[in-house]
Parts: sequence; C-alpha cells; structure tokens
Amino acid sequence: MINIHQFNQAVKQTLTQLISQDFENCIQLAIYYQGQLVTDLSLGNIVGEGQGQVTSDTLFPVCSTS
Repeated sequence: MINIHQFNQAVKQTLTQLISQDFENCIQLAIYYQGQLVTDLSLGNIVGEGQGQVTSDTLFPVCSTS
C-alpha cells in the first residue's frame, strides 16, 4: 500500500518544480480516493487582479476533469 504522506511530498515537489521553472504560475490539486480526500495541494501565486497566494479556497475555471 502506498504511503499517502510520501506520495503527497513527491507530488508537491514535482508541482513546485513546475512553478519554479515557470511552466505554471499556480497549481491547485485535489485527489479523492474511495470518497475520501487524500491530497489537497495549492501552490504558487495568482497573476492578475486580486493577486495573492493560491489556497484550497481559490476558485479556478474548470478546463478538464476525470
């Protein structure tokens, strides 16, 4: 079985690298497994009006989901 804490750390490190390499300005990721929230990451800064740090309460338009 996967260690959720290690998984979250690896995902956070990967997303942080994407932001630091200017691939993205901000990223928000939530993963549910069997109906339970297992990952809730919000990284980076919002660009434009109302600038600030991304949080789990930040609203983004949904472009694709699965």
